[in-house]
Amino acid sequence: MKKLNSRLENHTGLFGELNTLCKEKNFSFSPSDQYEHGYFDKELDWEDKAHQTYLRIPIYAEDEGRVGEPKTLIRFGQPLILRHLFQTDNDDNADIGMWSGLVNQFTEPAIKDAEVEKKWIDRGQKELRELEEHVLK
Repeated sequence: MKKLNSRLENHTGLFGELNTLCKEKNFSFSPSDQYEHGYFDKELDWEDKAHQTYLRIPIYAEDEGRVGEPKTLIRFGQPLILRHLFQTDNDDNADIGMWSGLVNQFTEPAIKDAEVEKKWIDRGQKELRELEEHVLK
């Protein structure tokens, strides 16, 4: 994981408007299991089908609304680049059974916070600058 400095950090706005602006730059909204925060994510390794490297921008509800609702006031957190290297073989921790197969569809990452190579940091900073220009215009 690599944290990035950004002019977006602490910027506020309505979720619906900011979500539209982020979508225009190919970011997707990733909800959290808690209503007061979520993420805008962008795949940085778009040439690779595995998609293991992301630019992630946390967002936080600033009022009583829920992140994901258009009228909720949100605040951007500090952007970061994540790299998760996934297992390509069997998951040693997987349970067997029908219910488990329906619920636990994904293997555990082989390395949850793998080192982020310079090429991903450079690409992430470039994508972040483009989003800053788009949102803060």
